[in-house]
Amino acid sequence: MDTLTLINILFGVFNDSEDFTIFNHLILIAKYFISTCKLNKTKPTLRIFFEKIKLVHRIQRKIAKRNDRLHKHYKKWKKIIASFLTKNQFKVLSACVLYFIH
Repeated sequence: MDTLTLINILFGVFNDSEDFTIFNHLILIAKYFISTCKLNKTKPTLRIFFEKIKLVHRIQRKIAKRNDRLHKHYKKWKKIIASFLTKNQFKVLSACVLYFIH
């Protein structure tokens, strides 16, 4: 998947690529992050959002290690680990976060 659209953000990504799982997971993390910021009346920042993603990654890695499923974990997260988000995806995700904030 090269780009995220508003439709993808609202309803998720459904295709045959192996990437759709991680993209949908990131979308859910973003939605949750925006909601909690709104409830706490705090301004969301991309730096904190990226820290949340890193935290989710670390928690899932611990769970995968405990369950002897690290291979599946790394398969899911490999592109995010390699390059957190592509520049285009970063721009679209940033724009969507800003859209939902206002």
